[in-house]
Amino acid sequence: MNKKFKIQKILAISITILVVLCYFISFTELSLDIPIGDDFPAFVDLTPASVNGNLSTKDFFSQINEHRVLYDRIYWITGIKLFNTVNFQALQLIGNLSLIMLLLFFVKIGKLGTNSIWLIPTVAFVLFSWVGYSNSLCAMMALQNYGFPLFVCVGLWFMATSSDIYKTLLGLLILSLAFFTTGIGFIAIGFGLSTLLIRKNYKALGYSSLISIVVIVAYFAFYTPSPVQSSIFSGLSQPFELIKRYFAFVGGILPISSLSPIPEIMLGIVLFSALGFSLIRLKKEAPHALLLITIFFLLLAAIVVAARFELNEYIANRFKINSAIIFICIIILFVKALPQNKIRSFIIIGITFFAASLNLFNYKSFNDYRFWVDEFATDLLNVNHGLNTTAFLPKRGDYIRKSFYSDEFQMVYSGLKETEVLKTSIPIVLEQNSEGKYLVNNWSGMEMKIIKRPAILVSGVDGNVLGFLPINHTSGSCTDLSEIIKSNTNCSFFLVNLKP
Repeated sequence: MNKKFKIQKILAISITILVVLCYFISFTELSLDIPIGDDFPAFVDLTPASVNGNLSTKDFFSQINEHRVLYDRIYWITGIKLFNTVNFQALQLIGNLSLIMLLLFFVKIGKLGTNSIWLIPTVAFVLFSWVGYSNSLCAMMALQNYGFPLFVCVGLWFMATSSDIYKTLLGLLILSLAFFTTGIGFIAIGFGLSTLLIRKNYKALGYSSLISIVVIVAYFAFYTPSPVQSSIFSGLSQPFELIKRYFAFVGGILPISSLSPIPEIMLGIVLFSALGFSLIRLKKEAPHALLLITIFFLLLAAIVVAARFELNEYIANRFKINSAIIFICIIILFVKALPQNKIRSFIIIGITFFAASLNLFNYKSFNDYRFWVDEFATDLLNVNHGLNTTAFLPKRGDYIRKSFYSDEFQMVYSGLKETEVLKTSIPIVLEQNSEGKYLVNNWSGMEMKIIKRPAILVSGVDGNVLGFLPINHTSGSCTDLSEIIKSNTNCSFFLVNLKP
């Protein structure tokens, strides 16, 4: 190893560590120990059975939408059994740790520590990006959506590279866990079996096929289709539109903002062109495991876009991690296909600079989601005050309240506490603007440093808490308070910290 490369390696690894640290520092600032969205059917509804000792095997495997989130529930139930408490922030952290494992996986499988050292921070910039913010800050989605690609990548790698039957079966076990984390993992098992057939590893194929039958039957036993799933034929009936959206999904590491986003489509086309160039140049020398993983996630993109066509849910940020995996795989293949010259070095630096710029741009994209998280937090605080301020209105306005009135859940819930929130409070004055919204009129820089996750506490003349309301940290605006303010003219308002 020459001195110049050694310096580059130290610098590249240092940047990578810095990217990861910045991500997790932001995570500690943004995450809250509260359930959000699908956390309720995935976790909260199981708590009474767990606390009362009535938990059965089917509770681990019960459906949520079209998925059986076994991986997620193992952590949830283990936490209750071992610690007699639950912590959503800890579950979020475990899910986010899968990103570190994915980073290490791509460093190993791409052999990035030898001749493509600058691809290591590139992978980090793409993986640790807030463009997929809902996965990062929701316990169920962090475990499911970050765990799934890790299981698929590692499982397919074992089945594509190992001749040892035990390692092959380990790969199948990991793919089965992916299947019981996200339903489309069913396709990953098919990929694993296909690669054994291509490699003529018939003994491993026989054992794996028998185990796969058992796994698939167990998954589809008592299965019911998701009520939100669209018919796949909805997308197939409009092929031109489907193709545009497919390329937008492939280029989804950019923050998609419309149904036909030109930049995302262009990036998707560029990535496909890079993949075609790589296959022509590498031919039979293309690393089989990496190519297999690439093809799987490209197929996954097609299935998601077709199946989510009517609801346009393919643009949801929870799918961004799949776009990130596609980008990383194709870039590694592309760099491997480049001739060993100075132009190659400039291209790698250019890709790294692009990924770094995108990471910084996406760093602001969590703001809207954080506000949604804060709405959930204020809803939880309002449970005891009977206020209906939930973000689910009008669809499921009573869902949060019903769940949190469960005595069993209250016994083990270790999350947001009203007494903790009230420790930091600043009296404020609200003024109504021309749009009818109430704004904080004495929002100062000092207060912003003290109150990192703000909400408004409404207190009556007798000092009793009337409720909490979320407030937008950047603009100082909050949700419509007219229902509370008009019915209680002598209110006092305090700025309180959701995250003491």
